[in-house]
Amino acid sequence: MLFRSVMQSMKKPLVQALAATLLMPVTQWVMAQGNNLAIEEVVVTARKRSENLQEVPIAISAIDEDTIQRAGIQRAGDYVGLIPNVTLVDSANVGDTQLSIRGIISTRDAESTFAYVVDGVLSTNPNSFNEELFDVQQIEVLKGPQGALYGRNAVAGAILVTTKEPTNEFEGRVGGTVGNVGTLRGNAMFSGPIIKDKLLGRIAISTSETDGFYENIFTNQDDVVDYLEDTSVRARVKWNVTDNLTLDFRGGYSDVTAGAINFNAGFAIPAFVEAFGAPNYNQDVNDVDFRFIFNTPGENEQTTTDFAVKLDWALDFADLVANVAYSNLEESLLSDGTAATFYGYELTPSCQAGRGELNSFTRPDLFGEPFNPFGVLPPGADFQGVYGPYNPLTCDGYQYQERNQEDISIDARLVGPEDDAIRWIAGVYYADIERESLVGYGADQGQGFLRQAYVDPTGPNPTDLLFWDEFNTEVFAIYGQLEFDLSDTMELAFALRYDREEREVENQVPNVLNS
Repeated sequence: MLFRSVMQSMKKPLVQALAATLLMPVTQWVMAQGNNLAIEEVVVTARKRSENLQEVPIAISAIDEDTIQRAGIQRAGDYVGLIPNVTLVDSANVGDTQLSIRGIISTRDAESTFAYVVDGVLSTNPNSFNEELFDVQQIEVLKGPQGALYGRNAVAGAILVTTKEPTNEFEGRVGGTVGNVGTLRGNAMFSGPIIKDKLLGRIAISTSETDGFYENIFTNQDDVVDYLEDTSVRARVKWNVTDNLTLDFRGGYSDVTAGAINFNAGFAIPAFVEAFGAPNYNQDVNDVDFRFIFNTPGENEQTTTDFAVKLDWALDFADLVANVAYSNLEESLLSDGTAATFYGYELTPSCQAGRGELNSFTRPDLFGEPFNPFGVLPPGADFQGVYGPYNPLTCDGYQYQERNQEDISIDARLVGPEDDAIRWIAGVYYADIERESLVGYGADQGQGFLRQAYVDPTGPNPTDLLFWDEFNTEVFAIYGQLEFDLSDTMELAFALRYDREEREVENQVPNVLNS
């Protein structure tokens, strides 16, 4: 079967076309006095130091604050759609995405193939990538391997997000948006000195909700498919300890409730068209009729907390830059089962009762023309139907997932002077990652759901199949880079990184046979 996510239909082509026009030049051209033109310098941090974009020998797309606002960029998909050779597909839930940079695709439920860095802190959790973007200064997308400076997961590239710094003058902003399909957005920002020139603070808040574009035609609800509720808070305090020493503290909290497993399915088996006289056995995935009829609520709950502190110390011979970061994600997902679990629940009382009331002959509005391509038969014709995934029957069971991660990381480096003929960086990196991943399948008996890893046979939704593992990963790395000017227009660079990773996996599935 071919699957297509509803999230693809939520793009904004007109806005994207406008923003793509704005991003056509690498640097931003601005009008000066009279008829003269000047090039505004774009500063990037791709090589972990501030440099002019034109002088960096890396394929970079830099999106500045003005473009972010004009293009209405709110999440990762909004800016990815503006950049050549970069694509994104939203998958099962809000944080579950597949990003492709130059054909290298990240994998679901696994570590990323690209580095995601926010304010200099490398994120070790792939789910953090598709977060709400607000109060952002600049986004940089680096194409091609960046492993020397960003680690083992940067084989496809890196994405760097820089948020706005606290200001030495008081400023504030409050805004909001009202749109169709129950869309409401609000944001507020306050920034200014706590102690003039010494201690500066900034706080930004964003909240948004939408019912989504689709409805569940079985339950007649328009806010249970691709709905989203997101509340995020970001705070930052910058302490200018001395003229040469700065401490930058950053904290964030995000709470997300959204739909999950919003797929439709279509067959792509040409031989079945003639054999069964049903043209819908060979469908173009782009023409699949989007009808959502699940009886199990698709829901995704995410709570993310993160803290980071950055030290920037200007020494006589180099700058010492060190980041210490902590992150915690707790996430759960509940949704309908798939493909009637190959008739695994065919003879259960709940499935038999469901098929008696809901079948292709009594509810063609749900299942369509019988066996073109789906066919749900009433009791008595068992093991003969073609159910399709995520249907309103209890025959397909349910699925429950959790992805929880807690991690701490340290990145410390010495950065040589920027204006020397020989420029250098030398650093060390450490990360301790504890990740829990579970996927459970079980019977939908029409009695509700316990949202937990294992439900015993006496529970309302007993577990039949369970994958449950805890991963403990420690990463140690040293890295460095040397850059030589061969001429005014030519540079030679050498980079080296050594990574050592120790990983332990412990299975958590209970031995119920001995309990």
